[in-house]
Amino acid sequence: MKHSVLEQALQAIEASDKRLMQLLTLRRQLAMQLAQATPGQEVLPSLDERVAAVVSRLAPGNPGPLNQQRLASLFEAVIRLTEPRCSTLAARNGAAKKG
Repeated sequence: MKHSVLEQALQAIEASDKRLMQLLTLRRQLAMQLAQATPGQEVLPSLDERVAAVVSRLAPGNPGPLNQQRLASLFEAVIRLTEPRCSTLAARNGAAKKG
């Protein structure tokens, strides 16, 4: 019985990982569309401002277990990796390229 529960949990995690990848890919595509629709827009909110906006929008519905600080860390990474302007800046600043 334990083995079956373990297998089910692992399969659920794998399915969740796949869904996360799909959502991150979608976010990247949407961010690219936005960047193309607003070329040359010089006045952009900072990364910190965008993270704060996301966290303030999501925090009221956050069921946990991530507190606001972890939510902010997570979305900082998501934004940095999926938004073209952030990933370009990160690459220019010597950040390791992945994916």
